[in-house]
Amino acid sequence: MRGLVERYRALQEENRKLGRALAERETHVRSLDERILEMGQRREDAAKRIDDLIAQIDRMDASLAARSPAQEAAAPAAHAADSEAVG
Repeated sequence: MRGLVERYRALQEENRKLGRALAERETHVRSLDERILEMGQRREDAAKRIDDLIAQIDRMDASLAARSPAQEAAAPAAHAADSEAVG
């Protein structure tokens, strides 16, 4: 009889230890889930910034393509005049 009581108590203690380990693991999993959500949001934010930059480059490219040849020829001269005024 004593052996059964000791075995029962040992099983109870093992059950408590496993319960604590499970609770710790669940806490860790929740923490990782939160990090995954945060990283996903950061990825979405970065993708949006990249898309915005690409759109800005496209607009600048279209603007440059729309310039007339006379404007393009005047642009370097204007830039040189600005550089001389500063220097």
